[in-house]
Amino acid sequence: MGSVDHVRKGLQAFFAETGVDDLMIVSDVYHHDARLRSVELIAEAMKRSIAPALCPLAVEQPLLLA
Repeated sequence: MGSVDHVRKGLQAFFAETGVDDLMIVSDVYHHDARLRSVELIAEAMKRSIAPALCPLAVEQPLLLA
């Protein structure tokens, strides 16, 4: 956990180190609100770092998680 930028930097470092182009993330957090926040951080981090290159409109769309 951490800030969006902390998560983004960690993901970018992981991608650079491993060379993977696909990622599956599992959040093993008991409390629903904490689990949802974890997913939101990852989604926002990905949106800020990867989405602009792939789909510029993705950055402009609101993040919708239910």
